[in-house]
Amino acid sequence: MITSDQLGSIIIFNVSEHNLPDDGYLVPLLRLWCRRRGSAAAPTRSDLPAEDLVPWLGHLAVLEKIDVDFRFRLFGSLLTVSWQEDLTGQLLTDLPEPMAVLLGSVCRQCCATTQPALIQYAAPQRFGGRPRRDLLLPMVAGDGITQLMMASYDVPDPARSGIITTRHLLSCRLDGEH
Repeated sequence: MITSDQLGSIIIFNVSEHNLPDDGYLVPLLRLWCRRRGSAAAPTRSDLPAEDLVPWLGHLAVLEKIDVDFRFRLFGSLLTVSWQEDLTGQLLTDLPEPMAVLLGSVCRQCCATTQPALIQYAAPQRFGGRPRRDLLLPMVAGDGITQLMMASYDVPDPARSGIITTRHLLSCRLDGEH
């Protein structure tokens, strides 16, 4: 599903390495998540120990489901710099409304389907005003999917890096084929 809203977002549910732009960070993390879940719907948090997440640590957040909302249980140090704010302990509903609605709906969908999702959007000025790309990965904690790992990166500037852009996201078929 590809959508448009106030944040100019693109959302891909059930994202795979075939429809995920390879920026050098998100595809390897998705592969690790897939290996660790094995035949289960999703890995547990203990299946993804910090020492295995070293390449991504500063860019990771862990969101914990609390009724219909989510709380940032962890917000990486590089995210704090990039977003210009430490969101540890804050609820998604405390974020500015377009962002709270977007992230909340995608988080709920990830928990319900146990499938990863990718969101690309323009962050509100409060959070640096730059294009962001977030990979949301469901994790089992307790009864069912109650946590999500979020890896968040600035969208690479194609003029400087030559890395796959939004055009790639829009050209991908959602069934995983190009």
